[in-house]
Amino acid sequence: MFRTQKPRKFTYVPIYWDPEKEEKEQKQRWRETGGEESSIRFNEEFQSKMNRKTNNTRILIIVILLLILFIFFW
Repeated sequence: MFRTQKPRKFTYVPIYWDPEKEEKEQKQRWRETGGEESSIRFNEEFQSKMNRKTNNTRILIIVILLLILFIFFW
């Protein structure tokens, strides 16, 4: 009278990652676009480097201020 649902099957398809094939595809895309991706990647790396540099100088300034305050009140 009542039908119970059958359990869902688990279908897992393993994915194989081939780094050599991916590298070839990236080089092919780079040749097709004329190297625009490398300039974008360079800009992103440059921005992250500048962000790290500003963070380091900010930390250095804070440490120097703390040392001055420590010496002044000691």
